[in-house]
Amino acid sequence: MDMERTISDRYDDTEYFIYHNGEALQESNYESLVKSCLAYTVIYLFILCLGYLMFDGLEFYPAYLLPPVILVLCRRLLVTLRDRLDTSFQRVRGITFAYYLVINLCIVFVDVHIHEKEGLTFLPILFLLLPMLYVDSFPVVFAMEMVFFAESLAAVIVMGRGLEQVAKDSVAGIASLALAMFCYWGVLNAFAEHSLKEKSLKEEGSTDLLTGLLNKISFEREAKKFLSSRAPGESAALLILDFDNFKSVNDNYGHLAGDAVLCKFGSILKSNFWAEDIIGRVGGDEFMVMVTGSRSDETIAKHCDDVLHELYITRIDDIGGFSCSIGVGTDHARCEFKELYETADAALYVAKENGKAQYAFRHTQQSG
Repeated sequence: MDMERTISDRYDDTEYFIYHNGEALQESNYESLVKSCLAYTVIYLFILCLGYLMFDGLEFYPAYLLPPVILVLCRRLLVTLRDRLDTSFQRVRGITFAYYLVINLCIVFVDVHIHEKEGLTFLPILFLLLPMLYVDSFPVVFAMEMVFFAESLAAVIVMGRGLEQVAKDSVAGIASLALAMFCYWGVLNAFAEHSLKEKSLKEEGSTDLLTGLLNKISFEREAKKFLSSRAPGESAALLILDFDNFKSVNDNYGHLAGDAVLCKFGSILKSNFWAEDIIGRVGGDEFMVMVTGSRSDETIAKHCDDVLHELYITRIDDIGGFSCSIGVGTDHARCEFKELYETADAALYVAKENGKAQYAFRHTQQSG
């Protein structure tokens, strides 16, 4: 059970790595594809020359030059496509699949002619090289390898290779496939491990260590990014939440109790706002929420009511009756973060002046 869980976790890590590094991978995969044309040509010609040295009486057929010619043409085509097409990750995947289908067929054709009575040489090498030059989700690479294997078996049978030899080729192909996928799993895990370490370091630098929310710098960066990417007419709302009388909690019950209250406040915010909303702790007892997507004032007011209610009924070490003041700044005119912050801050001042433990709204056009 533990082993299954470990494998499942490692698989999830590799999928995370692929998903979050797609742009970098598509470039490296395409570059590897272009370079592989030359590498395959050199390897093919080397093995071909080796075959002539090892097998006396081996006849030369012009068709033996078919793979190098196709590889040169493929390289030219790949370079042209790179300059003219938007090579997205999905498109690179499709190009890679088509490329190996063609190359695989050519290699099988020559391999069968050279090794009529011996086991195939080129094909197992081709199976081993794909995972070394192309990085993708493990199931995708495995599916590609299986398709190439099935294509190879079909080709050797159509070419009239004996059943006994086909069986030997199948065993060699399965062995090289297993070795290739085992090695690929290890390589992919190494990539994923490195990616997770980078992610962990990045998160440590962007989150508030006490609450796990974004810190001030990260919150402002993400909020500004959202505001600048809004569609025309899309509204935005910034909430500034200030914990009421937090100093008295620290003074009367100690800093450990104060930290526990802040952690609970962060959890309340996460549970009462949507997953796509941006939430951060920007000061000692001050939090902010950027409401993403168009939401009515009534909906935002419901968020505020829920936060105030849950905070009030919360008890930590027999302490309760907590409250906060909330200033809500709303905008429909694509304002910048500074203006929206000043609007929310003005609303927060109103909420505090009116007795705390409440919220107040203010629109950007009302500021100033």
